[in-house]
Amino acid sequence: MGEQRHESAWVILVMLVLVAVCAATDRGGWRVWQRIALVPGAWLAQAELEIPAVFAVGLPIAMGRPDVVERMIGLAASVPVAIFAMRHSRLFVAPAGEGLGSAVEA
Repeated sequence: MGEQRHESAWVILVMLVLVAVCAATDRGGWRVWQRIALVPGAWLAQAELEIPAVFAVGLPIAMGRPDVVERMIGLAASVPVAIFAMRHSRLFVAPAGEGLGSAVEA
């Protein structure tokens, strides 16, 4: 059980590093204090999202694989936070004129 907690902590740490990188490469008009507040805010949001994740993910998985429950709850709660951070980063946006729907010909 102790190793399970370490694995779920790694999921949260990877999410926080991703959020920090996305905050450093913000593409919007966010001020510096807002970018700094994004990382602890992401940690709090992830903790709050674990509550519905227990019911949506944890209970069904606990019936079949109780050894991965905590890790999957942490992952399910981290995904929405990571998606929010990625949408505000320059790293995860296609340059203008590329991608789906562009009319640029090679």
